[in-house]
Amino acid sequence: MPRRVAPQVADSVSRLIAGGFIKAEPAWYAAALQHPTAPLPARFPRPGKSQNAFIQKIERGRKPTKTDRRSAIPNLNPRPITYLEDKVRAQFYRDHPWEAKTPRTLVEPGESISAAESSRMGKAKELRHWGRNPGPEDVVTATLELHQAHELSLSAAYHTTLASYYALRAEHENASRYAVVEAIASGARFGRTQTQRSFEKEGSVLQRNREERMQQQQLQRSVESATAQQNAHSADGLGFSGGLNYLQAARRTR
Repeated sequence: MPRRVAPQVADSVSRLIAGGFIKAEPAWYAAALQHPTAPLPARFPRPGKSQNAFIQKIERGRKPTKTDRRSAIPNLNPRPITYLEDKVRAQFYRDHPWEAKTPRTLVEPGESISAAESSRMGKAKELRHWGRNPGPEDVVTATLELHQAHELSLSAAYHTTLASYYALRAEHENASRYAVVEAIASGARFGRTQTQRSFEKEGSVLQRNREERMQQQQLQRSVESATAQQNAHSADGLGFSGGLNYLQAARRTR
């Protein structure tokens, strides 16, 4: 059964019952016939400039053109659904494209100050309330909180949240560095990082290429020296011998 609006459901079921497609009446069928739904109101969009011009031409007795008729038809397409979250998120990733590569943690966040408590304290809600290592989604949530609960413009809320985000990321980076230094000072030994492994692989490939190039150069030098010696022997055998070659050939023929 295709989709129907509310006033058409009872009529469609009546036709199906009359045709024998439905054997028993549904439980709601009698109530729907006794209390039919109200018809849908007609859509009356607000007339625009083109519609007013079309009506004025008709009132003046002028014949409207096809372009006037086409422009007088109201636009009944649904408007696009937009959310502030998507706008803030798109702007954040446009400003920070590499944040999409940042690893995420699956641990649930701890307790944070609620919006009601923040409003009662009378100060703007900071990004620190979402944690000491916030992510992009925390930036979006904090920006909307500042915009909606604290009556800041979306641009001002976004830049305020970004300032807190940069400060928290700097604190987290410094804390991570000092944690590594303290661990090494306490005797911890860390394995090679991915960057070090990449440099080692690159060095091994360069060393192998260097050895292959040296072998090719040595082989080329040996070939050149052998060719030079062969040319020298050939020149000694075919050069002027003062008649010795002629005498030796004559003795062989006797």
